[in-house]
Parts: sequence; structure tokens; C-alpha cells
Amino acid sequence: MNATVSPYDPEQSFHLNHLKDESFRLTTDPIDQIRVRIEKMAVYNQSTGREHVLTVRKQDPDDSIHEAIQDELNLVRVPLWQAEVKSIVLHFDFQPTHTRRRGSARITVQAPHSCNLRGASTERAEIFQKYLKLWNIDCAATAEQSPIAVGA
Repeated sequence: MNATVSPYDPEQSFHLNHLKDESFRLTTDPIDQIRVRIEKMAVYNQSTGREHVLTVRKQDPDDSIHEAIQDELNLVRVPLWQAEVKSIVLHFDFQPTHTRRRGSARITVQAPHSCNLRGASTERAEIFQKYLKLWNIDCAATAEQSPIAVGA
């Protein structure tokens, strides 16, 4: 199956703020045999005008971006609702299947119009697109706009 990945679309819309919610999970379909986590999140504090870059401990597979938010941001002084998520780095870990070798990939999504899928294989581009839609990150208005913009 060939993926149709459209050229850069200035109307492409990526939404990231819901990802800072501790109850949000990057749920995956077991058939895809992948594991995904947010490795990096850049948040902009609207009240201070500062950007904070939060990262997980890459060597700790159980660490999460939500733990980093709790550890690194002063949520008493600055409520989380004042932090706008500007960008994320998603780490996809692909388990081997009968048609695929083990591997991993990182993609960066920046609100509102940028996602770096350039150079992704057809199979991986399809998986990235599937999950960006499923997790309500890619919120293109119509089916014609749904393929991820790769020129950004």
C-alpha cells in the first residue's frame, strides 16, 4: 500500500495542548506492534513569556513527559493551563514483525503547522499519520487535508 503524503499545506493544523494532561495516553493498536512516548515537550508560559523544554530520561523507559512536567515546572506558581505546548518529539519504537525489522524513529511536531516526516518510509509515514490523527494531534479540517504536511 502506498501512502499519499501531500506537499506542505499552510492550513495543516496540529494541536498539542491536550498532551500535557496527565490523563492523556498515547494508546496504540496492538497489531502495529509499536511503543510510543513523548521524549521532549517545549511549553511556553504565557504569564512569564518564557519557554521551557522538558525531556524524559532516555535511558529510563518508564519515565514520562508527565513526570517531567511534575518535576520541572512550578505548577503551584504557574498553573499548567497557562503553559502552551509549542512542540513535541515523539519516539516510535517498532517491534520486529514478519514484514518489518526492529527500529525506531523520532518525529517532531510543532504547533500549528509543522511535522517532519520527510524521508520516512511509506509504511512508517502511514503509521505516523494514523496515530497523529488518533491522538487528535493532526486536526486537519477535511479528508482532503488529512495527509501530513512534509514540507514544513
